[in-house]
Amino acid sequence: MAAWRWFRNRSTRTQVVLGVLAMLLVLAAIAPAEDEDDEKVSTRRAAAADVADDLPFASTTSTTAELATTTVPPTTSAPTTTTTTAPPTTTTAAPTTTSPPPPPPPPTTVAPPRAAPASSCHPSYDPCLPITGDLNCPDVGTLVRVVGPDDYGLDADNDGFGCDSFG
Repeated sequence: MAAWRWFRNRSTRTQVVLGVLAMLLVLAAIAPAEDEDDEKVSTRRAAAADVADDLPFASTTSTTAELATTTVPPTTSAPTTTTTTAPPTTTTAAPTTTSPPPPPPPPTTVAPPRAAPASSCHPSYDPCLPITGDLNCPDVGTLVRVVGPDDYGLDADNDGFGCDSFG
Protein backbone atom coordinates (compact mmCIF):
# COMPACT_ATOMS: atom_id res chain seq x y z
CA MET A 1 0.00 0.00 0.00
CA ALA A 2 2.88 2.37 0.78
CA ALA A 3 4.29 1.78 -2.69
CA TRP A 4 0.93 2.76 -4.21
CA ARG A 5 0.89 6.02 -2.18
CA TRP A 6 4.46 6.70 -3.32
CA PHE A 7 3.40 6.21 -6.94
CA ARG A 8 0.26 8.39 -6.60
CA ASN A 9 2.33 11.26 -5.18
CA ARG A 10 4.46 11.44 -8.32
CA SER A 11 3.71 13.73 -11.24
CA THR A 12 1.65 12.44 -14.14
CA ARG A 13 4.71 12.49 -16.35
CA THR A 14 6.65 10.32 -13.88
CA GLN A 15 3.72 7.92 -13.60
CA VAL A 16 3.58 7.53 -17.38
CA VAL A 17 7.32 6.91 -17.62
CA LEU A 18 7.22 4.33 -14.84
CA GLY A 19 4.23 2.60 -16.44
CA VAL A 20 5.97 2.39 -19.81
CA LEU A 21 9.11 1.02 -18.19
CA ALA A 22 7.10 -1.61 -16.33
CA MET A 23 5.35 -2.68 -19.53
CA LEU A 24 8.67 -2.93 -21.38
CA LEU A 25 10.10 -4.99 -18.55
CA VAL A 26 7.15 -7.38 -18.64
CA LEU A 27 7.20 -7.65 -22.44
CA ALA A 28 10.94 -8.26 -22.53
CA ALA A 29 10.60 -10.97 -19.92
CA ILE A 30 7.80 -12.84 -21.65
CA ALA A 31 8.81 -12.41 -25.28
CA PRO A 32 10.49 -15.61 -26.46
CA ALA A 33 13.78 -15.31 -28.22
CA GLU A 34 14.26 -17.28 -31.42
CA ASP A 35 16.92 -19.55 -30.00
CA GLU A 36 15.29 -20.24 -26.62
CA ASP A 37 13.47 -23.38 -25.80
CA ASP A 38 10.09 -23.60 -24.06
CA GLU A 39 11.58 -24.22 -20.61
CA LYS A 40 13.56 -20.94 -20.62
CA VAL A 41 10.50 -19.03 -21.84
CA SER A 42 8.39 -20.42 -19.01
CA THR A 43 11.04 -19.47 -16.46
CA ARG A 44 11.28 -15.91 -17.82
CA ARG A 45 7.51 -15.50 -17.81
CA ALA A 46 7.33 -16.60 -14.19
CA ALA A 47 10.13 -14.18 -13.23
CA ALA A 48 8.39 -11.33 -15.05
CA ALA A 49 5.16 -12.05 -13.21
CA ASP A 50 7.01 -11.97 -9.86
CA VAL A 51 8.59 -8.60 -10.71
CA ALA A 52 5.27 -7.20 -11.93
CA ASP A 53 3.58 -8.27 -8.67
CA ASP A 54 5.98 -6.03 -6.76
CA LEU A 55 5.10 -2.98 -8.89
CA PRO A 56 2.28 -0.88 -7.38
CA PHE A 57 0.89 0.18 -10.71
CA ALA A 58 1.05 -3.01 -12.75
CA SER A 59 -1.53 -5.71 -12.51
CA THR A 60 -0.60 -9.11 -13.83
CA THR A 61 -3.32 -11.33 -15.09
CA SER A 62 -2.57 -14.08 -17.52
CA THR A 63 -5.04 -14.94 -20.19
CA THR A 64 -4.70 -17.45 -22.92
CA ALA A 65 -7.07 -17.31 -25.82
CA GLU A 66 -7.31 -19.20 -29.02
CA LEU A 67 -7.42 -16.96 -32.05
CA ALA A 68 -9.69 -17.89 -34.90
CA THR A 69 -9.30 -16.50 -38.38
CA THR A 70 -12.35 -16.00 -40.50
CA THR A 71 -12.23 -14.89 -44.09
CA VAL A 72 -15.24 -13.01 -45.35
CA PRO A 73 -15.74 -12.88 -49.11
CA PRO A 74 -15.86 -9.32 -50.47
CA THR A 75 -19.24 -7.95 -51.34
CA THR A 76 -19.82 -5.79 -54.34
CA SER A 77 -22.85 -3.67 -54.93
CA ALA A 78 -23.60 -0.89 -57.31
CA PRO A 79 -22.85 2.50 -55.87
CA THR A 80 -25.89 4.55 -55.09
CA THR A 81 -26.01 8.11 -56.31
CA THR A 82 -27.83 10.68 -54.26
CA THR A 83 -28.53 14.12 -55.59
CA THR A 84 -29.52 16.81 -53.17
CA THR A 85 -30.59 20.29 -53.97
CA ALA A 86 -30.08 23.10 -51.58
CA PRO A 87 -33.25 24.94 -50.63
CA PRO A 88 -33.49 28.42 -52.14
CA THR A 89 -32.11 31.09 -49.92
CA THR A 90 -33.83 34.36 -49.41
CA THR A 91 -31.88 37.35 -48.26
CA THR A 92 -33.66 40.28 -46.80
CA ALA A 93 -31.61 43.38 -46.28
CA ALA A 94 -32.09 45.01 -42.94
CA PRO A 95 -33.58 48.48 -43.19
CA THR A 96 -30.92 51.11 -42.95
CA THR A 97 -31.46 53.96 -40.62
CA THR A 98 -29.45 57.09 -40.82
CA SER A 99 -29.30 59.64 -38.13
CA PRO A 100 -28.80 63.28 -38.89
CA PRO A 101 -25.23 64.47 -38.62
CA PRO A 102 -24.29 66.03 -35.30
CA PRO A 103 -24.66 69.77 -35.08
CA PRO A 104 -21.57 71.76 -35.91
CA PRO A 105 -19.47 72.84 -32.95
CA PRO A 106 -20.10 76.33 -31.68
CA PRO A 107 -17.85 78.95 -33.21
CA THR A 108 -14.68 79.55 -31.32
CA THR A 109 -14.43 82.82 -29.64
CA VAL A 110 -11.65 84.97 -30.91
CA ALA A 111 -9.96 87.14 -28.39
CA PRO A 112 -10.49 90.76 -29.14
CA PRO A 113 -7.45 92.40 -30.60
CA ARG A 114 -5.16 93.85 -28.05
CA ALA A 115 -5.58 97.47 -27.61
CA ALA A 116 -2.86 99.41 -29.22
CA PRO A 117 -0.28 100.21 -26.60
CA ALA A 118 -0.09 103.72 -25.49
CA SER A 119 2.50 105.63 -27.35
CA SER A 120 4.70 105.69 -24.26
CA CYS A 121 4.73 101.80 -23.94
CA HIS A 122 7.03 99.45 -25.87
CA PRO A 123 4.83 96.98 -27.89
CA SER A 124 7.09 93.93 -27.20
CA TYR A 125 6.62 93.81 -23.42
CA ASP A 126 3.72 93.11 -21.06
CA PRO A 127 3.25 94.88 -18.66
CA CYS A 128 3.95 98.19 -20.27
CA LEU A 129 7.58 99.24 -20.34
CA PRO A 130 8.50 102.77 -21.35
CA ILE A 131 10.20 103.38 -24.63
CA THR A 132 13.75 104.39 -23.82
CA GLY A 133 17.18 103.94 -25.26
CA ASP A 134 18.07 101.05 -22.86
CA LEU A 135 16.36 99.32 -19.95
CA ASN A 136 17.73 96.67 -17.54
CA CYS A 137 15.93 94.25 -15.19
CA PRO A 138 16.84 96.19 -12.03
CA ASP A 139 15.14 99.18 -13.68
CA VAL A 140 12.00 97.08 -14.45
CA GLY A 141 11.73 95.31 -11.07
CA THR A 142 9.20 92.62 -12.15
CA LEU A 143 8.78 89.62 -14.44
CA VAL A 144 7.73 90.70 -17.94
CA ARG A 145 6.29 88.76 -20.88
CA VAL A 146 8.16 89.27 -24.14
CA VAL A 147 5.69 89.21 -27.05
CA GLY A 148 7.80 90.66 -29.80
CA PRO A 149 11.43 91.49 -30.52
CA ASP A 150 13.42 91.72 -27.28
CA ASP A 151 14.88 95.13 -27.93
CA TYR A 152 15.99 95.61 -24.31
CA GLY A 153 17.55 92.10 -23.99
CA LEU A 154 15.52 91.18 -20.92
CA ASP A 155 14.76 87.55 -22.04
CA ALA A 156 18.24 85.98 -21.81
CA ASP A 157 17.04 82.35 -22.13
CA ASN A 158 14.49 83.06 -24.91
CA ASP A 159 11.60 81.43 -23.02
CA GLY A 160 9.21 84.33 -23.62
CA PHE A 161 9.66 85.87 -20.19
CA GLY A 162 12.12 88.56 -19.23
CA CYS A 163 13.66 89.40 -15.87
CA ASP A 164 13.18 85.81 -14.61
CA SER A 165 14.89 86.63 -11.33
CA PHE A 166 11.81 88.65 -10.30
CA GLY A 167 9.39 85.78 -11.08
